[in-house]
Amino acid sequence: MALQLNGEQFEDIKEIFKEIDQDSSGGISVSEFRECLMQGDKYKKEALEFYMKVYDFDRNGIIEFPEFLEVQSYFRYGKNPNVVQIKQIFRALDLDNKGLISADDLRHF
Repeated sequence: MALQLNGEQFEDIKEIFKEIDQDSSGGISVSEFRECLMQGDKYKKEALEFYMKVYDFDRNGIIEFPEFLEVQSYFRYGKNPNVVQIKQIFRALDLDNKGLISADDLRHF
């Protein structure tokens, strides 16, 4: 997926990652991600939970650069999502973990 990016796009995503990773740990924590999302006009706790589910492929509570790169290349540059990304987005939207996305699930966003 990330191989579809040109050098400028890759560097752009890398810089965004560095800005969010305030402690330069090489990963974006929940608190760092929350602070980033709070800069937007309509921060909601549900949004943080949703994005963590989308970005955090290995579900360890930290968004590592490869995870961030994969998702950002899709959202920022419209690159074709791969199967892993599609599954991540589905799981993030399926709030009650029933294997389907209901109208109630979508109302949260």
